[in-house]
Amino acid sequence: LTVRGDIRQVGGAQAVTVGASASGPMRLDAGAALTIASLDAGTAAVALASRAGSIVDADSGSDTLDIRAGEVWLDASDDIGAQVLAGGAPGQNGLQANPIDLRANTVAARSAGGLRLNASESVSIGAVRLDLFSLSGTGLTTTDGGDISYSAGSSTSANTVMRVDSLVSTSGSGGVSLQASGSGARIGVKADILSGMGLLRLSATTSVDALDQARLIAQGDIEIRAAQGLRLVDADGLQSNGSIGRDAGSSLGVLRIVGNQTLAAGQSLSLRLQGNAATLHDRLEVSGTLSLAGNLALQIPSFTDSTAYAPDLAQQFDLVSAGQISGRFSTAEGLFGYDDGSTVLSVVQATPAQGSASLSLTTLQRPAADTVSIQAHHKTDADRLGMFFNAAYFGEGQSYYPVGMTLTSHQF
Repeated sequence: LTVRGDIRQVGGAQAVTVGASASGPMRLDAGAALTIASLDAGTAAVALASRAGSIVDADSGSDTLDIRAGEVWLDASDDIGAQVLAGGAPGQNGLQANPIDLRANTVAARSAGGLRLNASESVSIGAVRLDLFSLSGTGLTTTDGGDISYSAGSSTSANTVMRVDSLVSTSGSGGVSLQASGSGARIGVKADILSGMGLLRLSATTSVDALDQARLIAQGDIEIRAAQGLRLVDADGLQSNGSIGRDAGSSLGVLRIVGNQTLAAGQSLSLRLQGNAATLHDRLEVSGTLSLAGNLALQIPSFTDSTAYAPDLAQQFDLVSAGQISGRFSTAEGLFGYDDGSTVLSVVQATPAQGSASLSLTTLQRPAADTVSIQAHHKTDADRLGMFFNAAYFGEGQSYYPVGMTLTSHQF
Protein backbone atom coordinates (compact mmCIF):
# COMPACT_ATOMS: atom_id res chain seq x y z
CA LEU A 1 0.00 0.00 0.00
CA THR A 2 1.47 3.34 -1.07
CA VAL A 3 -0.16 6.72 -0.43
CA ARG A 4 1.01 10.32 -0.72
CA GLY A 5 -0.20 11.35 2.72
CA ASP A 6 -0.62 9.65 6.11
CA ILE A 7 -1.37 5.99 6.67
CA ARG A 8 -3.19 5.48 9.93
CA GLN A 9 -4.28 2.18 11.46
CA VAL A 10 -6.51 2.85 14.45
CA GLY A 11 -6.02 1.07 17.76
CA GLY A 12 -7.54 -2.41 17.77
CA ALA A 13 -7.44 -2.79 13.98
CA GLN A 14 -5.45 -5.59 12.32
CA ALA A 15 -3.80 -6.15 8.95
CA VAL A 16 -3.09 -9.84 8.30
CA THR A 17 -1.36 -11.63 5.41
CA VAL A 18 -1.26 -15.07 6.99
CA GLY A 19 -3.16 -17.84 5.22
CA ALA A 20 -3.87 -21.46 6.03
CA SER A 21 -0.71 -22.69 4.32
CA ALA A 22 1.51 -19.67 3.77
CA SER A 23 2.38 -16.14 4.87
CA GLY A 24 2.60 -13.14 2.60
CA PRO A 25 4.85 -10.06 2.78
CA MET A 26 3.48 -6.64 3.64
CA ARG A 27 4.59 -3.15 2.63
CA LEU A 28 3.19 0.18 3.82
CA ASP A 29 4.71 3.29 2.22
CA ALA A 30 3.40 6.61 3.54
CA GLY A 31 4.28 9.94 2.00
CA ALA A 32 3.81 11.46 5.46
CA ALA A 33 3.30 9.80 8.88
CA LEU A 34 2.62 6.09 9.42
CA THR A 35 0.63 4.86 12.44
CA ILE A 36 0.29 1.12 13.07
CA ALA A 37 -1.67 -0.98 15.56
CA SER A 38 -1.29 -4.64 14.51
CA LEU A 39 0.47 -6.04 11.43
CA ASP A 40 0.73 -9.84 11.11
CA ALA A 41 2.75 -11.29 8.24
CA GLY A 42 3.55 -14.58 9.94
CA THR A 43 7.00 -15.67 8.79
CA ALA A 44 7.02 -13.31 5.80
CA ALA A 45 8.55 -9.83 5.65
CA VAL A 46 7.17 -6.44 6.66
CA ALA A 47 8.50 -3.16 5.24
CA LEU A 48 7.32 0.20 6.59
CA ALA A 49 8.29 3.66 5.37
CA SER A 50 7.37 7.16 6.47
CA ARG A 51 8.87 9.56 3.94
CA ALA A 52 7.94 12.81 5.69
CA GLY A 53 7.12 11.97 9.28
CA SER A 54 7.37 9.19 11.86
CA ILE A 55 6.41 5.56 12.36
CA VAL A 56 4.36 5.40 15.56
CA ASP A 57 2.32 2.96 17.62
CA ALA A 58 -1.43 3.59 17.62
CA ASP A 59 -1.81 1.93 21.03
CA SER A 60 -0.27 4.65 23.17
CA GLY A 61 1.36 3.32 26.33
CA SER A 62 0.55 -0.29 25.42
CA ASP A 63 2.93 -3.24 24.96
CA THR A 64 0.50 -4.94 22.55
CA LEU A 65 2.36 -6.58 19.67
CA ASP A 66 2.49 -4.20 16.70
CA ILE A 67 4.37 -6.33 14.16
CA ARG A 68 4.77 -10.09 13.70
CA ALA A 69 7.01 -11.13 10.83
CA GLY A 70 10.09 -13.08 9.82
CA GLU A 71 11.97 -9.95 8.78
CA VAL A 72 11.21 -6.27 9.45
CA TRP A 73 12.56 -3.15 7.73
CA LEU A 74 11.58 0.29 9.11
CA ASP A 75 12.51 3.58 7.46
CA ALA A 76 11.38 6.98 8.77
CA SER A 77 12.41 10.48 7.79
CA ASP A 78 11.88 11.68 11.37
CA ASP A 79 11.38 9.17 14.18
CA ILE A 80 10.47 5.56 14.94
CA GLY A 81 8.50 4.95 18.12
CA ALA A 82 7.61 8.55 19.06
CA GLN A 83 5.13 11.23 18.02
CA VAL A 84 7.32 13.51 15.90
CA LEU A 85 6.00 15.57 13.00
CA ALA A 86 7.70 16.15 9.69
CA GLY A 87 10.85 18.17 10.21
CA GLY A 88 11.47 16.76 13.68
CA ALA A 89 9.01 18.91 15.69
CA PRO A 90 7.18 17.19 18.57
CA GLY A 91 3.47 16.54 18.15
CA GLN A 92 0.83 18.74 19.75
CA ASN A 93 1.06 16.73 22.97
CA GLY A 94 4.85 16.84 23.04
CA LEU A 95 7.29 13.99 22.46
CA GLN A 96 5.37 10.84 23.38
CA ALA A 97 7.75 7.88 23.20
CA ASN A 98 6.13 4.47 22.73
CA PRO A 99 8.40 1.76 21.28
CA ILE A 100 7.25 -0.31 18.32
CA ASP A 101 6.58 -3.79 19.79
CA LEU A 102 7.51 -6.60 17.46
CA ARG A 103 8.26 -10.28 17.11
CA ALA A 104 10.68 -11.07 14.29
CA ASN A 105 13.82 -13.04 13.57
CA THR A 106 15.72 -10.16 11.98
CA VAL A 107 15.19 -6.41 12.23
CA ALA A 108 16.82 -3.43 10.51
CA ALA A 109 15.77 0.21 10.81
CA ARG A 110 16.79 3.72 9.81
CA SER A 111 15.55 7.11 11.00
CA ALA A 112 16.72 10.69 11.19
CA GLY A 113 15.55 11.13 14.77
CA GLY A 114 15.16 8.59 17.54
CA LEU A 115 14.66 4.86 17.14
CA ARG A 116 12.72 2.90 19.80
CA LEU A 117 11.96 -0.82 19.44
CA ASN A 118 10.92 -3.61 21.75
CA ALA A 119 11.16 -7.32 20.84
CA SER A 120 9.15 -9.89 22.75
CA GLU A 121 11.83 -12.59 22.30
CA SER A 122 15.29 -13.20 20.86
CA VAL A 123 16.17 -11.12 17.82
CA SER A 124 18.97 -10.36 15.36
CA ILE A 125 19.90 -6.81 14.43
CA GLY A 126 21.04 -7.70 10.95
CA ALA A 127 20.57 -7.49 7.20
CA VAL A 128 17.05 -7.49 5.75
CA ARG A 129 16.48 -8.02 2.04
CA LEU A 130 13.00 -7.88 0.50
CA ASP A 131 13.44 -8.77 -3.17
CA LEU A 132 9.70 -8.53 -3.90
CA PHE A 133 9.78 -4.83 -2.98
CA SER A 134 13.39 -4.20 -4.09
CA LEU A 135 14.18 -3.09 -0.56
CA SER A 136 17.11 -3.87 1.71
CA GLY A 137 18.61 -2.51 4.89
CA THR A 138 21.14 -3.39 7.54
CA GLY A 139 21.48 -2.71 11.24
CA LEU A 140 20.06 0.23 13.17
CA THR A 141 20.94 3.79 12.14
CA THR A 142 19.87 7.28 13.12
CA THR A 143 21.26 9.93 10.84
CA ASP A 144 20.59 13.13 12.79
CA GLY A 145 21.80 12.40 16.32
CA GLY A 146 18.74 10.58 17.64
CA ASP A 147 18.91 7.98 20.41
CA ILE A 148 18.66 4.27 19.63
CA SER A 149 16.80 2.16 22.18
CA TYR A 150 16.07 -1.53 21.61
CA SER A 151 15.03 -4.10 24.22
CA ALA A 152 14.37 -7.83 23.87
CA GLY A 153 12.61 -10.22 26.24
CA SER A 154 11.02 -9.46 29.59
CA SER A 155 11.44 -10.29 33.26
CA THR A 156 9.63 -13.60 32.68
CA SER A 157 11.65 -14.60 29.59
CA ALA A 158 14.35 -17.28 29.59
CA ASN A 159 17.61 -17.31 27.62
CA THR A 160 16.77 -14.28 25.48
CA VAL A 161 19.56 -13.42 23.02
CA MET A 162 19.94 -10.10 21.23
CA ARG A 163 22.40 -10.55 18.35
CA VAL A 164 24.11 -7.48 16.91
CA ASP A 165 25.01 -8.88 13.49
CA SER A 166 25.12 -5.53 11.65
CA LEU A 167 26.19 -1.97 12.42
CA VAL A 168 24.33 0.02 15.08
CA SER A 169 25.12 3.70 14.65
CA THR A 170 24.14 7.16 15.83
CA SER A 171 26.07 10.42 16.10
CA GLY A 172 25.91 13.97 17.50
CA SER A 173 24.23 13.96 20.90
CA GLY A 174 22.73 10.51 20.36
CA GLY A 175 23.24 7.48 22.56
CA VAL A 176 22.65 3.73 22.21
CA SER A 177 20.81 1.47 24.66
CA LEU A 178 20.46 -2.27 23.92
CA GLN A 179 18.91 -4.55 26.54
CA ALA A 180 18.22 -8.29 26.82
CA SER A 181 15.98 -9.23 29.76
CA GLY A 182 15.03 -12.42 31.56
CA SER A 183 16.95 -15.28 33.15
CA GLY A 184 20.07 -16.22 31.17
CA ALA A 185 19.67 -13.27 28.79
CA ARG A 186 22.73 -12.08 26.91
CA ILE A 187 23.78 -9.80 24.07
CA GLY A 188 26.06 -11.08 21.31
CA VAL A 189 28.04 -8.37 19.51
CA LYS A 190 29.49 -9.32 16.12
CA ALA A 191 29.38 -5.86 14.50
CA ASP A 192 30.44 -2.34 15.46
CA ILE A 193 28.31 -0.14 17.72
CA LEU A 194 28.86 3.61 17.26
CA SER A 195 27.42 6.14 19.71
CA GLY A 196 27.54 9.92 19.85
CA MET A 197 27.87 12.04 23.00
CA GLY A 198 25.12 10.09 24.72
CA LEU A 199 25.65 6.98 26.83
CA LEU A 200 26.43 3.70 25.07
CA ARG A 201 24.78 1.10 27.33
CA LEU A 202 24.55 -2.65 26.77
CA SER A 203 22.47 -4.46 29.41
CA ALA A 204 21.96 -8.21 29.78
CA THR A 205 21.20 -10.47 32.71
CA THR A 206 24.17 -12.79 32.17
CA SER A 207 26.80 -11.31 29.85
CA VAL A 208 27.63 -9.18 26.86
CA ASP A 209 29.62 -11.41 24.49
CA ALA A 210 31.71 -9.63 21.85
CA LEU A 211 33.96 -10.78 19.04
CA ASP A 212 37.36 -9.11 19.28
CA GLN A 213 36.93 -7.38 15.91
CA ALA A 214 33.60 -5.83 16.97
CA ARG A 215 34.25 -2.28 18.15
CA LEU A 216 32.44 -0.19 20.75
CA ILE A 217 33.05 3.42 19.70
CA ALA A 218 31.56 6.27 21.73
CA GLN A 219 32.06 9.95 22.39
CA GLY A 220 30.38 9.56 25.79
CA ASP A 221 30.66 6.88 28.48
CA ILE A 222 30.43 3.17 27.70
CA GLU A 223 28.50 1.08 30.23
CA ILE A 224 28.11 -2.71 30.34
CA ARG A 225 25.47 -3.97 32.77
CA ALA A 226 25.74 -7.76 33.14
CA ALA A 227 26.57 -10.23 35.89
CA GLN A 228 29.61 -11.53 33.97
CA GLY A 229 30.48 -8.22 32.36
CA LEU A 230 32.00 -8.02 28.89
CA ARG A 231 33.24 -11.38 27.53
CA LEU A 232 35.55 -11.74 24.53
CA VAL A 233 34.40 -14.75 22.52
CA ASP A 234 34.98 -16.44 19.17
CA ALA A 235 32.34 -17.25 16.56
CA ASP A 236 31.32 -20.32 18.58
CA GLY A 237 30.81 -18.29 21.75
CA LEU A 238 33.91 -19.65 23.44
CA GLN A 239 36.37 -17.44 25.34
CA SER A 240 38.98 -15.95 23.01
CA ASN A 241 41.99 -13.66 23.05
CA GLY A 242 41.58 -9.98 22.34
CA SER A 243 41.43 -6.52 23.84
CA ILE A 244 38.92 -4.80 26.12
CA GLY A 245 38.75 -1.03 26.30
CA ARG A 246 37.52 2.07 24.51
CA ASP A 247 38.31 1.42 20.86
CA ALA A 248 40.16 3.79 18.55
CA GLY A 249 37.76 6.49 17.40
CA SER A 250 36.25 6.87 20.86
CA SER A 251 36.89 9.92 22.99
CA LEU A 252 39.01 9.39 26.09
CA GLY A 253 36.78 8.33 28.95
CA VAL A 254 35.41 5.53 31.07
CA LEU A 255 34.44 1.93 30.39
CA ARG A 256 32.04 1.08 33.21
CA ILE A 257 31.14 -2.51 34.11
CA VAL A 258 28.13 -2.91 36.40
CA GLY A 259 28.80 -6.49 37.45
CA ASN A 260 31.95 -8.62 37.54
CA GLN A 261 34.69 -8.53 34.91
CA THR A 262 37.38 -11.06 33.96
CA LEU A 263 40.56 -10.40 31.99
CA ALA A 264 41.86 -13.87 31.23
CA ALA A 265 45.29 -14.94 29.97
CA GLY A 266 45.62 -13.86 26.36
CA GLN A 267 43.34 -10.86 26.87
CA SER A 268 44.39 -7.21 27.27
CA LEU A 269 43.01 -4.15 28.98
CA SER A 270 43.77 -1.31 26.57
CA LEU A 271 44.02 2.20 28.07
CA ARG A 272 45.16 5.44 26.43
CA LEU A 273 47.22 8.11 28.24
CA GLN A 274 47.44 11.47 26.48
CA GLY A 275 47.85 13.95 29.32
CA ASN A 276 48.12 14.43 33.06
CA ALA A 277 44.51 15.48 33.65
CA ALA A 278 41.93 12.83 34.55
CA THR A 279 40.01 13.72 31.37
CA LEU A 280 43.04 12.86 29.24
CA HIS A 281 43.25 9.14 29.94
CA ASP A 282 40.94 6.15 29.80
CA ARG A 283 39.58 4.44 32.92
CA LEU A 284 37.98 1.13 33.83
CA GLU A 285 35.34 1.03 36.56
CA VAL A 286 33.97 -2.31 37.83
CA SER A 287 31.24 -2.41 40.46
CA GLY A 288 31.91 -6.05 41.37
CA THR A 289 35.04 -8.21 41.26
CA LEU A 290 37.72 -7.64 38.64
CA SER A 291 39.69 -10.85 37.99
CA LEU A 292 43.09 -10.23 36.40
CA ALA A 293 45.42 -12.60 34.57
CA GLY A 294 46.02 -10.90 31.24
CA ASN A 295 47.95 -7.97 29.81
CA LEU A 296 47.91 -4.25 30.64
CA ALA A 297 48.31 -2.39 27.34
CA LEU A 298 49.06 1.33 27.70
CA GLN A 299 48.93 3.53 24.64
CA ILE A 300 51.03 6.66 25.10
CA PRO A 301 52.07 8.90 22.19
CA SER A 302 55.81 8.30 21.78
CA PHE A 303 58.15 11.23 22.30
CA THR A 304 59.15 10.74 18.66
CA ASP A 305 55.57 11.44 17.50
CA SER A 306 54.18 14.87 16.62
CA THR A 307 51.68 14.39 19.49
CA ALA A 308 54.51 13.92 21.95
CA TYR A 309 53.49 13.46 25.56
CA ALA A 310 55.61 12.43 28.52
CA PRO A 311 54.01 12.07 31.96
CA ASP A 312 55.29 14.52 34.56
CA LEU A 313 57.52 13.14 37.28
CA ALA A 314 55.44 11.99 40.30
CA GLN A 315 52.25 12.19 38.21
CA GLN A 316 49.63 9.62 39.32
CA PHE A 317 47.07 8.05 37.01
CA ASP A 318 44.06 6.36 38.60
CA LEU A 319 43.21 3.90 35.85
CA VAL A 320 41.16 1.12 37.45
CA SER A 321 38.67 0.94 40.31
CA ALA A 322 36.64 -2.09 41.39
CA GLY A 323 34.69 -3.48 44.30
CA GLN A 324 37.43 -6.10 44.58
CA ILE A 325 40.46 -7.06 42.50
CA SER A 326 41.51 -10.69 42.26
CA GLY A 327 44.86 -11.66 40.70
CA ARG A 328 47.30 -9.42 38.82
CA PHE A 329 48.26 -8.54 35.29
CA SER A 330 50.82 -11.04 34.06
CA THR A 331 52.38 -8.72 31.45
CA ALA A 332 52.31 -5.05 30.47
CA GLU A 333 53.05 -2.77 27.54
CA GLY A 334 53.95 0.90 27.60
CA LEU A 335 55.42 1.28 31.09
CA PHE A 336 58.79 2.31 29.68
CA GLY A 337 60.11 3.86 26.48
CA TYR A 338 57.51 6.60 26.03
CA ASP A 339 60.13 9.32 26.71
CA ASP A 340 63.93 9.45 26.58
CA GLY A 341 64.16 6.52 28.98
CA SER A 342 64.69 8.56 32.14
CA THR A 343 61.35 7.66 33.77
CA VAL A 344 59.20 4.58 34.26
CA LEU A 345 55.55 4.12 35.18
CA SER A 346 55.24 2.26 38.48
CA VAL A 347 52.21 -0.04 38.93
CA VAL A 348 50.43 0.16 42.28
CA GLN A 349 47.54 -2.20 43.00
CA ALA A 350 45.63 -1.47 46.20
CA THR A 351 43.18 -3.94 47.75
CA PRO A 352 42.11 -2.38 51.05
CA ALA A 353 40.08 -4.29 53.61
CA GLN A 354 37.37 -1.68 53.21
CA GLY A 355 36.42 0.49 50.28
CA SER A 356 37.15 0.06 46.58
CA ALA A 357 40.20 -1.68 45.18
CA SER A 358 42.24 0.20 42.60
CA LEU A 359 45.15 0.11 40.21
CA SER A 360 47.15 3.22 39.48
CA LEU A 361 50.38 4.31 37.85
CA THR A 362 52.94 6.78 39.20
CA THR A 363 55.73 8.29 37.12
CA LEU A 364 59.10 7.62 38.81
CA GLN A 365 62.67 8.36 37.86
CA ARG A 366 64.23 5.22 36.45
CA PRO A 367 66.96 3.61 38.58
CA ALA A 368 70.43 4.96 37.65
CA ALA A 369 68.89 7.49 35.27
CA ASP A 370 71.42 10.13 36.39
CA THR A 371 74.42 8.05 35.34
CA VAL A 372 73.25 5.64 32.63
CA SER A 373 70.98 6.26 29.66
CA ILE A 374 69.00 3.35 28.24
CA GLN A 375 67.73 3.11 24.69
CA ALA A 376 65.59 0.04 23.99
CA HIS A 377 66.08 -1.36 20.50
CA HIS A 378 62.44 -2.29 19.91
CA LYS A 379 59.07 -1.79 21.57
CA THR A 380 59.08 -5.36 22.91
CA ASP A 381 62.43 -4.61 24.57
CA ALA A 382 61.01 -1.46 26.16
CA ASP A 383 58.02 -3.44 27.43
CA ARG A 384 60.27 -6.06 29.06
CA LEU A 385 62.28 -3.30 30.71
CA GLY A 386 59.05 -1.72 31.97
CA MET A 387 58.11 -5.00 33.66
CA PHE A 388 61.68 -5.45 34.98
CA PHE A 389 61.51 -2.04 36.66
CA ASN A 390 58.15 -3.18 38.12
CA ALA A 391 59.42 -6.52 39.37
CA ALA A 392 57.75 -5.90 42.73
CA TYR A 393 54.42 -6.14 40.92
CA PHE A 394 55.08 -8.69 38.17
CA GLY A 395 57.36 -10.94 40.21
CA GLU A 396 61.03 -10.80 41.15
CA GLY A 397 61.64 -14.47 40.45
CA GLN A 398 60.84 -14.45 36.74
CA SER A 399 63.03 -13.63 33.76
CA TYR A 400 62.49 -10.45 31.78
CA TYR A 401 65.11 -11.31 29.19
CA PRO A 402 66.24 -11.23 26.44
CA VAL A 403 66.26 -7.44 26.12
CA GLY A 404 67.97 -5.51 23.34
CA MET A 405 69.21 -2.11 24.54
CA THR A 406 72.03 0.36 24.30
CA LEU A 407 73.57 1.67 27.53
CA THR A 408 75.49 4.96 27.51
CA SER A 409 77.48 6.41 30.40
CA HIS A 410 80.35 8.86 30.84
CA GLN A 411 81.40 7.21 34.09
CA PHE A 412 82.41 3.71 32.90
